[in-house]
Order: sequence, then structure tokens, then C-alpha cells
Amino acid sequence: MKLGILIVSCFVSLLTACADESPDAADDDPPIEYGCLEPKHAYVFNEAEIDSACRDAEDASCDRPGLAIPKYRETRLEVRVFDDDGRLCDPAQTRVTFGSEDFASAADGNDFLVIATRDAFDNGLIEPSATMLVSNGALTKRWQAMAVVDLVGTWEITVDDLTVGDFPVSQSGRYIRWSECAPDDPRSECSAGEIHADQARLKSPVGTLSLEGAILPERDAIEGIWTNGETMSGLWSARKLP
Repeated sequence: MKLGILIVSCFVSLLTACADESPDAADDDPPIEYGCLEPKHAYVFNEAEIDSACRDAEDASCDRPGLAIPKYRETRLEVRVFDDDGRLCDPAQTRVTFGSEDFASAADGNDFLVIATRDAFDNGLIEPSATMLVSNGALTKRWQAMAVVDLVGTWEITVDDLTVGDFPVSQSGRYIRWSECAPDDPRSECSAGEIHADQARLKSPVGTLSLEGAILPERDAIEGIWTNGETMSGLWSARKLP
């Protein structure tokens, strides 16, 4: 826990220093005037990239919107608040807070950068989860944030003892994909997957090929079973390259 608190403290301090030294901030720029009369609606504009089924701290299903945050990897939240007539409210008055030391946020211009300090391997194989509050004036809106394992990197994949290649992986929330593919890219080489606690699932956008496996506690290897329809199956593994 002390390591997590130290990283969060450094994370927030770094962002504060960067904000103070930004060359784009001119002292003589006139302040922006916002037409917002009363904050009424809060949105995370990039929510679709990191959305998730809501799970609470006991791993029970919950009914608020869920967001997945990879451990120790900055996740940008494009938070915006409006009044009833759609006028933007002053982002400087918006706050993003958590009721848990497992998550931290810091303002970055009009957005917020969020990190998680633990994942399922640090929490009895249950993803750490906490209520995220977005507030501005009297408005408060809640999301549920869940911390997921970070699998970003280059992985060597082996299927039935045959090494099939090295694949650079990018990640948005709990969604993983080949790093050269945009989210929802339909190309066959853009196989996508999801992470849930210590489990990873990869599925091709064409055909029925699916690979499911367990992430090892060191977070640098995956082992599991592949299937292709109902008749074909075998073993596969992946290891993260240095």
C-alpha cells in the first residue's frame, strides 16, 4: 500500500508541475466565459472506450456505469458538465474523486488523468472497485471504477507448441488489441480481447477462433485453451517480451 501511495503522490505532483510550467498558458489571455447557468449533466465523452459491466468492491453486480482502469497506466477521462440548455460549465469547477486509495485522479486541462494502484492480483483475484464521483456545484454523478491488469507490451504467442509470432498489444480499459488497430477495427488481423480479473479472452472478428487463458501472477505470461467452433481445440500460451 505504501508503494501505491508513493506512486500516486508522484503522479499528482508531476501533473501539477507540468500544469504550472506549460508554455501555452499566457498570463495576459482573457478568461474564458462559460454560459452555464446551473450544472445539471455530467458526461465522460470517451466512456465507450473503457466502459465495463459494473462490479462493486465485493465483486457483486451493480447498476451504475462502469469504467475499467489498468493498473499504473494513465487513463484520460474526457469529463464535461453542461446545464439543461447544453451550455458547457467551467471545467475548473469540476472535480473527480474516489472513495478509495486504490485510485487517484489529477486535472489535466479540461480532462482528468486517472490511475489505479492495485489490480486483481493485489486483491484476492477480485478487481479493486470504487465509486468515482464527478461533481460541479450542486451536481454529483457516479460511475464505478474497476482496476484491471495492464497487458500493454509485445507478446510472443505459441499455439500447440508452434510459435506463431510477436504481437504488440495496446489496451483501452479492459479491451486489448493489436497496437496498429483502432478500436472496433473490423480487419481480420485486428483480433480483440478482454481482461476480467486474472482471465484473458482473445477472439477473432472473423470465424470462430477463440483463445481463453489465465494470466499468471507475474503478469508476464498467459496459459490456456484455444477453440475453433465445437470440434477443434488445443493449448496456447503467451509470454511478454522484455
